[in-house]
Amino acid sequence: MAGTVADYKVLRDKSFFLEDKAGKDTKRFGFGLPGKFHGGSGPSHMGIFSFGLGEVKADLKFDIYLNGEVVYHSGYVKSLPLSQSDRTIQEAFDSSILRVQDNEVTVQIREGSGRFHDLIIWFQRDT
Repeated sequence: MAGTVADYKVLRDKSFFLEDKAGKDTKRFGFGLPGKFHGGSGPSHMGIFSFGLGEVKADLKFDIYLNGEVVYHSGYVKSLPLSQSDRTIQEAFDSSILRVQDNEVTVQIREGSGRFHDLIIWFQRDT
């Protein structure tokens, strides 16, 4: 009996810093998924995008796009002391926007600055 299992793809393990200055406000990552990727729309086909965020030095607003579609639109993320600033964020999204090849994640700052790390896409694939 065929089924699906959860799988993931690490897009970025190292951190990167973005700020609301021209040329320093956007970072893009390309990636592909396995041929057995199981996409679709509706609750049973959702994907999850997770990432770490730290070193928020000014109140931060940012967007994360997957293949041109907004998957995360932040309100203000308040700056905190460095020892308290690291957090992990997860966001469910409709996996019909994913493709087997030629996917792109874009992180774009609208205001403020912060350090992003551990960008991971969770998806379903056929067994």
